[in-house]
Amino acid sequence: MILDKKGRLFGKVNILDFFVLIFLILAAGIICYKVLVNPKSKTPEPMQVTVYADDIQPDVAEEMSKVKEVYFGRGLVKTQIKNVEVLPMPAESRRPDFKEVRITLSGEGFKYDDGAYFGNQRVSLGKKVWLRSEYELEAIVMNVK
Repeated sequence: MILDKKGRLFGKVNILDFFVLIFLILAAGIICYKVLVNPKSKTPEPMQVTVYADDIQPDVAEEMSKVKEVYFGRGLVKTQIKNVEVLPMPAESRRPDFKEVRITLSGEGFKYDDGAYFGNQRVSLGKKVWLRSEYELEAIVMNVK
């Protein structure tokens, strides 16, 4: 019999102790994998991320061209604004008097096999991000260099 009357495996090891031991071995293995196999300690390199926002009020779009720094994403990565391009909305849009804004951000980031990280935020094409300064915009990532 595998378990005896006292709940020991093969009469020698308590079943709860066995599960605790298995849990500790798994936890140690995961920690070793994160530290040794997944090298996230690269040196940061300069990156540029271009984002796009539409349906922006004209005065907010013009003010965004004067802002020099914004916070990017949920992790509040402080970035520099390199270029702001304010474009008219297409004539067939819901609000043709509003504007489109394309903003090129520069900062430091990391490129790994699983993607790019701008500061501590993972960026990929099509991802929605928030830009925060005096104004707050929801934008979509268009380009990552």
